[in-house]
Amino acid sequence: MEKHEKEVLWIAVKVWRGFPDEVRGFKRKSDAENQKRKWLKTMNPDYDESEVLPLLMGEG
Repeated sequence: MEKHEKEVLWIAVKVWRGFPDEVRGFKRKSDAENQKRKWLKTMNPDYDESEVLPLLMGEG
């Protein structure tokens, strides 16, 4: 039986004033990183945050 690779989606998360504000999913990490950079341009580094995380898709 052939082993199937698990698909990885990349999630960009925006946290505004300590609260999750927006989440966007991408097939390529570079696209998620670009979204993060766009958000960071207008965010206050003392209160806001953005991060890119992998989302592993699997059965179960």
